[in-house]
Amino acid sequence: MRSLERRDLVIPVVGDLAGASALAGIGRLITSHGDRLSAFYVSNVEFYLFADGRFPRFVENLERLPRTNRSLIIRSVFGGFGQSAPGYRSSSLVQPVDQLLQRYASGSFHSYRELTAAR
Repeated sequence: MRSLERRDLVIPVVGDLAGASALAGIGRLITSHGDRLSAFYVSNVEFYLFADGRFPRFVENLERLPRTNRSLIIRSVFGGFGQSAPGYRSSSLVQPVDQLLQRYASGSFHSYRELTAAR
């Protein structure tokens, strides 16, 4: 991981994903390298963004990132949200970024539960 991070192939984000600067800075860095987003691991931050009413701002920020039609968002889901294996209380879900943006724009996601149940 350290080697990947040193070459800017993995970029940890410390900041507010629904704020004005964290994802904007990452977008500038990716663009300056002539790259596109391949995968974005958000852990379970979307749970908190929905709870605070800030998920729409996160989606706006995500929409501005340079990406391809193969760019993915990876989320960790805890506590019965999503679909976990029997005996487990967490799961990881993968979704194309473009699909998330399109479905959000069409009004598909009004809650975290709808987001994590989407297929």
